[in-house]
Amino acid sequence: LNVNLNDFQLIGVICFNLALKMENHHKVFSIDEIISLIGGGGDNVNEKYELSKKIKKKEHIVCDFLNFELEKSTSILILRRLIQMLNIQNKKTEEIFCTISYFFLEISLYDEQFYELDEFVKALSSLIIAKELLRKYLYRIGFHDYLTNCSKLKKKEIKYYYTLCVKVIKNLKKS
Repeated sequence: LNVNLNDFQLIGVICFNLALKMENHHKVFSIDEIISLIGGGGDNVNEKYELSKKIKKKEHIVCDFLNFELEKSTSILILRRLIQMLNIQNKKTEEIFCTISYFFLEISLYDEQFYELDEFVKALSSLIIAKELLRKYLYRIGFHDYLTNCSKLKKKEIKYYYTLCVKVIKNLKKS
């Protein structure tokens, strides 16, 4: 992607705005805000109109350059989606469940043995470990049928993930 030095700031703002859109962020920039951020437009209506056309065109160029592959499914993104599917009604329970799930997912960043595992398996394993841990403390969390079926299919990988988590926790306690 060849970027004219004059458009460098504009491309940066466009990429940031695309990232906000992909995260379903509640606050994405409007065309007027982008114009303001790059310090263009002034009060001239025609100039603003031309700049807004340029912004839209540049966004299309960025998307084309990326072949519209704007999102790589990471384990954290998959975990967020799986938690949304569970639709936990009690907010306190959801908060505890999310904290535990994220903890077990973050463990996978500490040891290279996790790198070979599929991102979906890491996310699903984190959910299942959190659910089992909470079950021991009598928290009720229903699992969506899709997740239940996936957990049955991935049982071997999930056990392996759990074993790695336990190993990493023991190593962290030693250090």
